[in-house]
Amino acid sequence: MGKFADFLEAYEPLQLPIGGKTYTIPPVTLADGARFKLVLTNAEGAEFFSDAEFEAMLVGPALKAEMVADGVSDVAFERVLLTALADHQQGREAAEVMWATGGDPKALKQYVREHGPNRAQRRSKSSGGGGKTRTPGSTSGTKPHPDSSPNQATPSTGS
Repeated sequence: MGKFADFLEAYEPLQLPIGGKTYTIPPVTLADGARFKLVLTNAEGAEFFSDAEFEAMLVGPALKAEMVADGVSDVAFERVLLTALADHQQGREAAEVMWATGGDPKALKQYVREHGPNRAQRRSKSSGGGGKTRTPGSTSGTKPHPDSSPNQATPSTGS
């Protein structure tokens, strides 16, 4: 059986380009990740993050200081945070979508239109809800009156 490579050799860090410079986002530490999971699950005694702690968890204080020194805009930094959070919680593909859309619902919808499977591909992957024969209903178009049931006796006229 083969040997495993060191994690840091196998792991591809999140790299985000801003203004011609690429920033490498460090992975969330084990301690921060465990604390974050407790907060997400609303565990008893979970300590919530301050804004500064949350930013430090996602990008680290050194990277934030570098971005501040480089004059990165607040809007770009917010997108970095959202992208790092998506990468941590849902993986690289989600991070790529977040980076491209910034989480904006309209941009997300457009992204899915442009990058998602086309209609023919979606239909071919369908689980088959369509194509089933429906049970026919009544074809007369009328419903019998509840008082005119065929099982009811007809009142006699006394003749």
